[in-house]
Amino acid sequence: MQSCIDTLAAVQHLHLQLGFLIQMLRVVQSEHVLVEKLEEKMKGTSVEGTMEHLFRGKFTNYVKCINVDDKSLRDEDYYDLQMPVKGCKDLYASLDEYVKEEMLDGENQYHSDRYGKQDAKKGVLFKSLPPVLELHLRRFEYDFTTDAMAKINERFEFPTELDMDRDGRKYFVEESDA
Repeated sequence: MQSCIDTLAAVQHLHLQLGFLIQMLRVVQSEHVLVEKLEEKMKGTSVEGTMEHLFRGKFTNYVKCINVDDKSLRDEDYYDLQMPVKGCKDLYASLDEYVKEEMLDGENQYHSDRYGKQDAKKGVLFKSLPPVLELHLRRFEYDFTTDAMAKINERFEFPTELDMDRDGRKYFVEESDA
């Protein structure tokens, strides 16, 4: 009988944690629903496409093989960006983390259609920026030691002007529209 009580307590605790996550997701989804509804109401009017024009950007997801000449590119639209905060002193450090390449090797190799399993680099670079760049700071993360959501209370600085062209346009693909 004791294991049933422990299981029930664990399920209740998990439900509370999931409730918090669901609440955070609802805020982001509510914003997306609002934008969709506004776009819907603007159809057929002189302001049709305004939300898309103001908030839609495009980035390129890529995987580039290291030892053979093969790559995979996929463009994707975005309306907002989920920016990491933990370990980032400012927005530029967060952007650096956002576009940081991931190494695909060992058990995690990329499967190339032409060459089979290959070591590769995976990442994302911006192709175009919207006039209004909406950034969501990821200030909460799951803490496995406490089994709960924890707020990241580190200092995080914002520049008065955001210079996305800095350091040789390192945030952009070569053929970007931005």
